Amino acid sequence: MAGALAALHRVTGWDPREADCLVGTSAGAVFAALLAAGVSPTRLLPPSLRAQQTEEAWILKDLALPSSYRSDHWLPGPPLGSWRLALAGMLQTPSPRSFLQTLSGMAPAGRVRVDPIKRTVQRAVACGWPAHPRCRIIATDYTSGKRVVFGETGAPEADLAEAVAASCAIPGFYEPVSIKGRRYVDGGLHSLCNLDLVELGNAATISERCWQD
Repeated sequence: MAGALAALHRVTGWDPREADCLVGTSAGAVFAALLAAGVSPTRLLPPSLRAQQTEEAWILKDLALPSSYRSDHWLPGPPLGSWRLALAGMLQTPSPRSFLQTLSGMAPAGRVRVDPIKRTVQRAVACGWPAHPRCRIIATDYTSGKRVVFGETGAPEADLAEAVAASCAIPGFYEPVSIKGRRYVDGGLHSLCNLDLVELGNAATISERCWQD
């Protein structure tokens, strides 16, 4: 993703930070958030791959460390991560999404911490939400299985780092992310792209400058 964004910027001259709408799901949430916070596409690359050498630290360095994906826990988590999520999946019309939600609820709760993801985002936005008017980060409610669009009017309040961590929290691997007393997991349980949010947000005129990860 970092390479694609940097190449897009280099070859076309267009800066992804200028997109009218930035929608991020799961790993894509990291990139949508950093772009919304004003991080340049070049800074997404490790220094050794940049066309012009700079002393700027690689903002994704924590996510490249193997230690970021190891659990500190010796014992497995509860045998059933979220029976309510599993039930919510079972009660839906059968589909790939309902099947995925059922399996995700039945899987043990993840044991890997999301702290490296939070730290990565906090390097760009220490707290709060970026100034970009239409940054949307997608997560899934770990109880109901419903999509939550952080950044939308009426969505639960959350810091950008919390929302991104929640969007990345793969059930059975990462710990669910608790925000204001509710737990959230990977937005991919609802959709891998959530492209409808871009379309709905531009119903009158869909801008060619919209970028969706």
